Amino acid sequence: MNNNLDQLTRTECCEFIRLAIHKGDPHFAQNLAITIKEICESGQANREAIWADLKPQEQERFRLLVAGERLEVRS
Repeated sequence: MNNNLDQLTRTECCEFIRLAIHKGDPHFAQNLAITIKEICESGQANREAIWADLKPQEQERFRLLVAGERLEVRS
């Protein structure tokens, strides 16, 4: 796969994860996690690289959302 395309896909995935965190909606985050898994399994992006692009606090908040916890929305 083209490295530029992989980087764009990674960036887009990270932006969607950040949106999920901002929304604080577990259902949105769970659907997004499924989509990102499918993207990575198809070879369009690297899951570890996406995760590495996120700050530890973002990783933790996204994990909590995917686990079903509703988070306080931050403005």
